[in-house]
Amino acid sequence: MTLSKGVLEITYRHGAVITVEGPSSFELINRDLVLLHTGQLTSRIPKAAVGFTIRTPDSDVIDLGTEAGVRVDASGKSEVHVFEGEVEVNVAANDQSQAIQRSLLSGEAGRLINRKGQRVFFEFESNRDDFVRSIGPRFVADPRGLRSQVLCDFSNDLADHYSISPEGHSSFSGAGGLLHGKIDPGTHDPKFQFKLQAKYDHEAFSFLRLAIRKNRLVETELFFTDQSGKVKASRKVVFPPLHAPNAFAETRQKVPSRSSAWQFDASSCRLDPIGNSGARSCIFDLDYLIADKYPTLGLVEFDADGKMSGWQTRSIANAVVADGVLRGTSQDADPYVLSRTLNVDAEKYNVIEFRLKVPPEAILTKVYWGKRGDAISEDKQVELPVFPDNQFHTFLIDMSRAPGWNETIHYLRLDPMKATRKSFEVDYIRAIAIPPSQLEEIFLTPKQKRNQS
Repeated sequence: MTLSKGVLEITYRHGAVITVEGPSSFELINRDLVLLHTGQLTSRIPKAAVGFTIRTPDSDVIDLGTEAGVRVDASGKSEVHVFEGEVEVNVAANDQSQAIQRSLLSGEAGRLINRKGQRVFFEFESNRDDFVRSIGPRFVADPRGLRSQVLCDFSNDLADHYSISPEGHSSFSGAGGLLHGKIDPGTHDPKFQFKLQAKYDHEAFSFLRLAIRKNRLVETELFFTDQSGKVKASRKVVFPPLHAPNAFAETRQKVPSRSSAWQFDASSCRLDPIGNSGARSCIFDLDYLIADKYPTLGLVEFDADGKMSGWQTRSIANAVVADGVLRGTSQDADPYVLSRTLNVDAEKYNVIEFRLKVPPEAILTKVYWGKRGDAISEDKQVELPVFPDNQFHTFLIDMSRAPGWNETIHYLRLDPMKATRKSFEVDYIRAIAIPPSQLEEIFLTPKQKRNQS
């Protein structure tokens, strides 16, 4: 295959991505091997594709989960540049020289040279600016199909929430999008019942997220019930204990979607806030219960009044979380919200989703990302056109194509719009793990508002 000019990006089903620059001559042999005859390419290899090999006329470059560039000149001589991670370079023996094997780490590069009739592997500093590392993350606006279902956001309306604790005393109070619960000492088997806001499709949305804060580090049990209100142990979901008391956390669990016990219409839930721990008292707050189609991290849901969840703002006046959104007014043309306390497994979570409303004067939005200690960099950002109509729109970004989206991501920054002294709203920001094959279906579905960088 020959690419005479331009840039070609190829994404494999196991997540490997190669970016080829023209002019180049190459062959795609199988899912783990590409032959590069002349020209240059870069590779971004996740854990699932470790061992991916780029074969050149004089060596094999084995990617050990990294980002690297390989160049082959017209004479067939190659050089390797490692941007992040590690590669292994293997050179076969010939009549004049023994086999060579070298490991190159981030920031290192190497090539074969001839010294006094012998092949020698010469190492030097890598130059990432010599390579096109990505054509940029692709994105889609307002994709078809639901990926999440809000089962209960525990609003101030307590009409559908009540205690069914048989002994002792427990109580509810609601304010600011939170449901506060108190279980007095001596209460036996405390539990609460609440109706779901929507009919729960447990087969389509089998990944649950419960945002909760409580003063005891014990399990939380959730029972889904049908219209009769019957509780069955086989319909129980157990959320693990929180890592710290009195601090909100999003705890997650998967519903056994193919179990015969779950073949029913779930209309309500019973919550046992202290499970079978033997505790007799507890103070807790519930924020939301959300069911997702794919494993999802709620980086921030902005669901409870005044709750920023560790996110900070800059150049935003009157920033406030209320009524389930973050709203504010830009003070200049570069407002943003930022978190530096995230722990996103980039090998697993390959999509960023957010929901945004901007005014007619808005031009574009940006997303930045990075690891702990990284400075905000234009190399690790994507620009998206906005829909300036004062309506909410959902954006999905395929981060598997994004440079630097590997290992653990610690910071994410959203610049909602480029406009001065204008108001906007952000509903949520999430990280999602979507299998590559299903991700392709999302991005290849025709859509009037589909955009691709």
